[in-house]
Formats: sequence, C-alpha cells, structure tokens
Amino acid sequence: MKGFRLTYSILALLFVSGCQMNGSAPDRAPFSMTKLTLEQYCEENTCREDVEILVATAKGEYSMSQLQYWPEVYEGDIIVLPGERLYIEANIDENNNIVDMRAVEKNEHPERTFELFFAQIRGSYGMFFSVRNPLENPVHFDFELTDIEGKEHSVTSCPVRSNRSFLERWPEPAKQITLSNPRILEPNAEIICSS
Repeated sequence: MKGFRLTYSILALLFVSGCQMNGSAPDRAPFSMTKLTLEQYCEENTCREDVEILVATAKGEYSMSQLQYWPEVYEGDIIVLPGERLYIEANIDENNNIVDMRAVEKNEHPERTFELFFAQIRGSYGMFFSVRNPLENPVHFDFELTDIEGKEHSVTSCPVRSNRSFLERWPEPAKQITLSNPRILEPNAEIICSS
C-alpha cells in the first residue's frame, strides 16, 4: 500500500511537470479588475483641468480644488459638477441605443445634444439638476449623487420626455451627479420613475 501511494505521488508530480513543460499550462498574469487612477487616466486622455467646487453645507463651506478631474463623459457615464452646464452630443446606433457620447462646447446639433445643469439651490444646502432630452423618444438615465464625503448614493430618476426637460431637487449638498445606463424608450412608454 505504501508503494502504491509513492508511485501515485510520483505519477501526479510527473503529470504536473509535463503540463508545465509542454506549454499546456502557460504562466499568466493574474486577472485584475482594478480601474485606472485619475492620474493614470489623465496621462493618456483629455480630462477636466483646474476644477473648483464650492458648496454650502450645514457645517460651513465645502471646497475642492484639483488640477485634473475626470472628463465629462467617462466610460459611458456623464459626470456633472456643481455650477456646470454641459452639452453632451450623442449618436444613435442601428439598435436604437445611445452611443458615442461626448462633451461639446456649443449645441451645434440640437437634435442629438443633451443639455445638463447642476447647481446648489440658492439659500439652501440642497441641489438642483436638469437634463433636456433632444430626441424624439423618451430617454431614461440612472442617477447617482456623490456627497461631499465622497459617498455615492443612487437616487430616483424619471424618464425625460421627448424634447422636454426633467428637473429634480435633493435636500443635501453634493459634489457630483453621475448619469449612467442611458436607454431610449418607446415613444408612448409610461413615464415610470425608478430608484
């Protein structure tokens, strides 16, 4: 029995060694899910520059100043900072999906340019947000607020009717709103909000 165990161990060792020698078990770098840091991303891509954020809080003013910050459109998400009015131009693919979103300086293509505005409500700590939908169908985004401590909160969002604006307010200060997962709805779709 002892000899059987020894023979079995030697055979297993030879099998593993053979796999490594014949290339059937190649060495691979471990798979990493880590995203690029802001600095790494901005080395290769165009980012916002000289960002200043100032919002009132119950404990006083919150301010943030950075030489570089994530671009307006990052990995398919739209990032809007307090005080910004953005024009985001998009294309629609053959499957009726919103693609190729990019920030533009002017609204030169109003039929496919979303207009977004994010600001603090005057005389309040809360935030105000609006998005205008230029398309012929309703469009629904998911919203996420980033508070002044950097915590992200999914908040209720409603579809934006065709050629109309959607307005929303929140009672707490925030330093960023992120819109993700844009989807075009049927022209007569029910306007159902989601959280």
